[in-house]
Order: sequence, then C-alpha cells, then structure tokens
Amino acid sequence: MDRSVNGPIPLGRYRSFKKTKQQKRADKIEALANEIKLSRAALDNNPNPVALVAFTPEQEIPKITFNDPDPFTEFTFSNQVTAKLAIATELGVPLAKLTKEQLDFINDVLSGTLVKKIIFEQIYTFFNSPKKGKQHVK
Repeated sequence: MDRSVNGPIPLGRYRSFKKTKQQKRADKIEALANEIKLSRAALDNNPNPVALVAFTPEQEIPKITFNDPDPFTEFTFSNQVTAKLAIATELGVPLAKLTKEQLDFINDVLSGTLVKKIIFEQIYTFFNSPKKGKQHVK
C-alpha cells in the first residue's frame, strides 16, 4: 500500500505533527546514548554521582597556566607596517594625508619600540597637543 504524504487521510486517523529541531536533536542524542550504553542519569541535569563514577578519567588531566595575563591580546605589533595600519585606523586618516612633520614623528616612535601601549600614548599626546602658530579662537 502506497502511503503518500499529500493524499487524503481516512476518517479517524491523523497525521503526526512535524518534529521541531529540538525534538530531532533530542532523538539524535537519545540514539547516541543508546548506542554507547549511557544511562539516563548521565544525561540528566542533576546526575547521580554514583552513576557517573565509571565516566570519570583515571588520571588527572595536566593543566598548563599562561604566563601572559591575557593570552589572546598581543602587547606588541609584529612589524612597523601593522603598527602604521593601526595608527592610520586610530587616527581615521590615511598616513599619506599627514604632514611630513607628523610622518617623521610616527617613524621616530616606531623605530624606538613596537609596544602598543607606548606607541598609542605618544601618538595621542602628539596629535592632541595644541597646535603651534596662529590660533583662530582665543
């Protein structure tokens, strides 16, 4: 007998609802648990500690601490080109549009160090200092 999905449904019979993503995922997890013979207690939110004894590792997993306080943040630029790109991004102006004096200052700073904190402190003080010469507003 051919059971087509789009055909008429006999009286007294009902189609089951389509499963949601959550229900499909729960079915997959249950099938995997049955396959590896996990008990239901191991899958619950509040598991029984006695049931999980068989699943604890025999040896302590070695732990390696980072020397760096934040291992994902780099404190120095890898080279002068990346430093110049970061400075241009921070200033919001391409370095080609800066004056020769400003470019010379940036090159002097970068020839001395590649530490981000020191570079940006010097750049901020240089570019935020009052300009020499005539002032339009007193």
